[in-house]
Amino acid sequence: MFGIVRIYVLAMTFVVVIPCLKAQEAYLVELRPRGVVAEFNPGNPDYDRTASRFHPKALERRERMGLTPPVQHNDRPLSPSVLAAIEELGGRIIAESRWLELVLVSCDSLTADAIGRLAEVTTIAPMRRSVPLPMELPRCEAPRYGDSRWPLDVLQATPLHRAGVFGTSVIIGVIDNGFRWRRHPSLQHLSVLGELDAIQWDSTTANEPGDPPSQDGHGTLVLSILGGYAPDSLIGIAPAATFLLAKTEDDRWERRIEEFSFVAAVEWMERSGAEIISASVGYRTFDSTDVSTPFVALNGRSTLPARIVNEAARRGVLFVTAAGNFGPQPSTFFTPADADSAISIGAVARDGSIARFTSRGPSAGTKQIPTLLAPGADIQSAGLGDRTYIRAGGTSMATPFVSGSFALLRELYPEATSHQLKQAVVSTARIVTDSIANTTYGHVDVLAAAKRLGPTFGPIGTIHDSAETIVYTTLFSEPAVQCFVRIESGQGGVETIPITPDSNGHCLVRLSSGASFSRVRFIAESPSKTAERSVIVPPVTTAPCGSTRPGIPTSVSSHDHLWSVRCWPAFVDAADVLPVLYGSGSSIDVTVHDAQGGTIWKGTLEGASTPLHVFSSVPSGVYGVTMSSAQHQYRQTVVVAR
Repeated sequence: MFGIVRIYVLAMTFVVVIPCLKAQEAYLVELRPRGVVAEFNPGNPDYDRTASRFHPKALERRERMGLTPPVQHNDRPLSPSVLAAIEELGGRIIAESRWLELVLVSCDSLTADAIGRLAEVTTIAPMRRSVPLPMELPRCEAPRYGDSRWPLDVLQATPLHRAGVFGTSVIIGVIDNGFRWRRHPSLQHLSVLGELDAIQWDSTTANEPGDPPSQDGHGTLVLSILGGYAPDSLIGIAPAATFLLAKTEDDRWERRIEEFSFVAAVEWMERSGAEIISASVGYRTFDSTDVSTPFVALNGRSTLPARIVNEAARRGVLFVTAAGNFGPQPSTFFTPADADSAISIGAVARDGSIARFTSRGPSAGTKQIPTLLAPGADIQSAGLGDRTYIRAGGTSMATPFVSGSFALLRELYPEATSHQLKQAVVSTARIVTDSIANTTYGHVDVLAAAKRLGPTFGPIGTIHDSAETIVYTTLFSEPAVQCFVRIESGQGGVETIPITPDSNGHCLVRLSSGASFSRVRFIAESPSKTAERSVIVPPVTTAPCGSTRPGIPTSVSSHDHLWSVRCWPAFVDAADVLPVLYGSGSSIDVTVHDAQGGTIWKGTLEGASTPLHVFSSVPSGVYGVTMSSAQHQYRQTVVVAR
């Protein structure tokens, strides 16, 4: 629906499959700071080599955050001589973190002792025991949602969908236990930029030999809520986004080494251009001899996951993570929900109350958890095995709804900083009172956030017929602002027309098809900013992908060109639909019936070239139209989507 599958295998720092040796263990090695290199700027060979590993969107995002230059000193590769020394002593490097100056090494205890004596190494500890602390300890049709509609309505995401906003061109990273996206019918349309398996250190995020059968089930489910697109079954909140997928969670156990897999995934995603990272994962209690994380370390800046999240946020990444499902008692969350920069997500039920299972804070650093709420109970999502679709619940389900909400806002406001997007969502969230914790939380309202950030315009559509050309868009703004349309002719003339958006923000201008014009600009002015979106008017009808703006044809002309039927969503109310019949040359009998075959309208079109409005308003659904003359019969299916 949203384009062919695109897969790019990005260069990964995190490489090498490590054989499991009985005498070996994973050790976390902390290196001495690399220090500052003089003139580490564009033009410097070291800088240019480092920058070449970054996706252009990663550099653009960093520049929006005011990072000058966008590539920083701690983005440089770790010292090759240090890494070589570790390998010469017998250690095998599994992965590394440039930002935190850490190396994950597989070796035995004697080798670990030798590595620890290297001058460049400050500490080395088994990963199962390590809780490193810093120095300071404190198809583009209108979507048919099926059973997936209710949470999108609650989030107020459907008005953005109707405007053609689906997260197009926004890069989202998803961290989970695996993704069977190539095989699930709701995910095969996805644009996947890259994949990282941070368990076996390859680029396969679906199940591999040795994985439990359900290893990639949770991630597939989460991804479908974010990016699924299967009409009448499941529509995700941001199905047109581009995705980076990382498999970090090993379902065979809960081990502390997964924290470093998480660290590796975050750095890879940031470098690969992720603007939003969605993680329905968390760490606190571990199996076997791995030491659990003490509550004092859940202070927002001490655990490995929290530290890497804060580093990513400093570079402009919006990091959205699940609060956990261990409520309703206080301080039942897990890291990285405690991270100072993390946007932790709780779940609400269909009745609007906070789900009892949602983990609550506060953190050891007194941060309120969760940060925001979203639907997280009775959620339509992708299933595996015998059930293609299932209903699921948990903060893992609520998290992708919030990540997708940020993607819709990022599409509308590509120049906004991550802080501005976050503030808009937090400040417009609807208040939900938690009687158990005796506090209040904010439920995401993405339409309100879009208006708060305004003014801006959604994608532009055009409609052509023999009499006129209609150009239309949707304005997002609160409060109302002054709007006008500037029409530029092919001969250099300019005409400016004031316009008044309707109550839904719809802006429309009608132009004579015989007039000469080349570009139409919609302009909105507020005291603080001016928004503009323009289009070179094409010679054919176009529509924003997935929108339900007026005049989008859902049918084609009959083969003999005697008649056609078009489905026109009414401009004043997106719930109204006007199927319009055209005829010429002969009398045409017309029958409109519902999906069960029952007749809901019957009449005759007497060969006129003017349109006949068959009926003015029908519910969403599938309708059949049969047109018959003495020589021909033509059948057409019309899909009505609100």
